[in-house]
Amino acid sequence: WMYKTALTLFVITFVMLGYLGTRNPSHVDLGLLKNVTWSQIGLVVYFAFFLLMPIYTRMDRTKPEPDRVTGQ
Repeated sequence: WMYKTALTLFVITFVMLGYLGTRNPSHVDLGLLKNVTWSQIGLVVYFAFFLLMPIYTRMDRTKPEPDRVTGQ
């Protein structure tokens, strides 16, 4: 569930950064903060997805490989 949550957050951040990249940085589109502040928060989340990937994929439980893949 950790990887699915991180991937969902990454996709939302990716779309948000794409939208904010087309807008005026000093304007307020998403709530109380300026677009540049939202972009900086999104940048941290975007790179945290990749930097923390070894941690949350190691902690996440996965199903064992099927026999047809392992050749047993």
